[in-house]
Amino acid sequence: MAQVLIKAEPRPSWGHPMYNPIWAAATKHDITVSCHLSRSNYEMLPTPPVGFPSYNHDFMVTYSLLAANQVMSLIFDGVFDRFPTLRIVFVEHAFTWILPLMWRMDAIYAARKSRVDIKRKPSEYVKEHIKFTTQPLDYPEDKTELTRALEWMECEKILLFSSDYPHWTFDDPRWLVKHLPKAARDAVMYKNGIATYHLPESVPVLEGQTRVL
Repeated sequence: MAQVLIKAEPRPSWGHPMYNPIWAAATKHDITVSCHLSRSNYEMLPTPPVGFPSYNHDFMVTYSLLAANQVMSLIFDGVFDRFPTLRIVFVEHAFTWILPLMWRMDAIYAARKSRVDIKRKPSEYVKEHIKFTTQPLDYPEDKTELTRALEWMECEKILLFSSDYPHWTFDDPRWLVKHLPKAARDAVMYKNGIATYHLPESVPVLEGQTRVL
């Protein structure tokens, strides 16, 4: 068994004690907990302060906001202090948003440290306990800006390669390799996956496969 699959939509958020048995079981058996992009029943979807979006593409954007809320809950509710070996993976929730979120959480922590019951800066929890898949890959018109953002967030600590192939939204691995910081390529493309899921370090090559690294 490689992972436990959990949804991000149901309430309360993951920092609530009702989830403790899940985190305890995952850490006891050294299994990663993964949250794949999904859609619950309409009544279970999180209601934004201004009401439900009008279109499906509005919902697609809000999935990253949902993941961000769960990241904050995990950290500020002390889940990683209670379960110091817990591993969380967000699949297909995008990832570029985590950089400004880490900055903001760290700023709040610095200003209110005496009132926040956690042991370290929020960004340290993210880089030690949470991974994000590279698909869907959001990028600016100037692609070099993406490379800089990847360096700032220390992508080698938090990203797992994924393509979503054969879905029409898949990301070309050759494009990703080209824009990853050179020092982070091996970690993002395969080493983090091996470590996160305890995978074998090598597998037989299939006929017709092309190496991209």
